[in-house]
Amino acid sequence: MENNVLLTPHVRKASILVWPDDTLKQISQPINGVVDERVQHLVKTMISTLVAAQNGVGLSAIQIGVPLRVFIIKTMKGFMVVADPSYVGVPDTLEKEKMEGCLSFPGNIYIKADRFGKIQAKYTKIDPALFKVTQVEKIGRAHV
Repeated sequence: MENNVLLTPHVRKASILVWPDDTLKQISQPINGVVDERVQHLVKTMISTLVAAQNGVGLSAIQIGVPLRVFIIKTMKGFMVVADPSYVGVPDTLEKEKMEGCLSFPGNIYIKADRFGKIQAKYTKIDPALFKVTQVEKIGRAHV
């Protein structure tokens, strides 16, 4: 099924889906390292959308209705674009009841969530300026 975000030729801000939209429940598909024009356009749209949101630090493709395993994180140096992530929590680093929010739950709604303080992650990092796969890396925790 094609998505309007991927069909629009011009980069624009996309609408962020709000819970309980059924699209948010879909399982996203991997891009398997393929950074074609559609993925490039998706990344540009995601960046534009996150900038317009003003209070967000990250955005997943599924949040704008595209079921691909891509997300972006706003950092002090720009945007980090991640595809096809997988992770496991590092034992004994579980942080209980940390406050977090989500752009798909608007209205400054924050909940207490348990998250690992450290993770072992594997993902494909995409350079948003050059639109190429820059590396497959393993990281700990992203701090923004």
